[in-house]
Amino acid sequence: MTNILVACDSFKGSLSSKQANNAIKEGLQVSLKDSNIKCVSMADGGEGTLDAFFENLECTKIEYVGNNHYNLPVKTYYLYNEKEKTVYIDIAGVSG
Repeated sequence: MTNILVACDSFKGSLSSKQANNAIKEGLQVSLKDSNIKCVSMADGGEGTLDAFFENLECTKIEYVGNNHYNLPVKTYYLYNEKEKTVYIDIAGVSG
């Protein structure tokens, strides 16, 4: 049995990392029926990074409304890892 790791970044504006990984996995399963395929969400530090963290780490997603650089309200979220007492914040979620 062949082991395959699919770890793809998002395709901005079209597919999240998870969606891209699943599409690749589905394609591989057609031709490599006896393979063990695992998907891991990835990001390069930009858009989708918090989503990838949420997929891969044991975190709670906490939604809030923050103000952007025009002082307008923006709905976004941060992650909290209780075990590590760590908060993950993506400033781009508010500032764009």
